[in-house]
Amino acid sequence: YIQRREWTAIESAATPTVTTENGRLTQAQADWLRTADTFFIATTDTAGNADASHRGGAPGFVHVVDDHHLEFADYPGNNMFLTLDNISAEPTAGLLFIDWDGGTVLHLTGSVAIRSELDGRADGAALSIELTVEHVVERRHVTPLRWSVPAITG
Repeated sequence: YIQRREWTAIESAATPTVTTENGRLTQAQADWLRTADTFFIATTDTAGNADASHRGGAPGFVHVVDDHHLEFADYPGNNMFLTLDNISAEPTAGLLFIDWDGGTVLHLTGSVAIRSELDGRADGAALSIELTVEHVVERRHVTPLRWSVPAITG
């Protein structure tokens, strides 16, 4: 579920700004997450050692439950299970979503839980991870790069 995109640099990038910062998702942010095909998750173990990894899927793999909760399917990956091990030991995480077309990023932090009641899913996910949103920061114009629509592979 790694999406292949081509990137280009824009010449006149605006100054990065914090657009919103609060403890819940806005409707526009929830709509963005519902169409996401990629994000990055950061976790730590009990000693504070950090790990960051990619999560991806077809648009819609992130389910926004309400303005304080979202969940996403956890698909088989490299079988290292660092993220899942860290969540089991230290149930907090940070998620980073990128607006590939506009250079905006969305940072979400909160508590996480692993859910395993996904038997029989057609998409192959065996687990889901639920985030209880505690802090949301949206930053505009963070990156001077723009990315294409994902290439269809397979």
